[in-house]
Amino acid sequence: MVFDVTLTTDGGQVVVVVVGDIDVLSAGVLREALAKAVRSAGTGAIVVDLSDVGFMDSSGVQALLDGYHSAMVAGGTLSVRGARGTAERVLNIVGLARLFGLPPSPGFAG
Repeated sequence: MVFDVTLTTDGGQVVVVVVGDIDVLSAGVLREALAKAVRSAGTGAIVVDLSDVGFMDSSGVQALLDGYHSAMVAGGTLSVRGARGTAERVLNIVGLARLFGLPPSPGFAG
């Protein structure tokens, strides 16, 4: 599967659309895109759309955490939408779904 990250704006927020698997080979590209989004959004909102992500490992989680931290330091916010399948499961298992603004998933407390 091809990996791609695009940045768009929607209603004053920066949307980072991710397509493909987020793993050790692609996490650096995501990290760079999130850094660019933080520079672009400033104190505004960043939304990471994971609707087209089929797989995410711990390097993807770390890239999202790095982006979240950078956004917070800049005075902005970072949230995730559209996580499903493995990406949703991973974020729930590591306890970060709520941090990223994802709704509770059945079977996961917290």
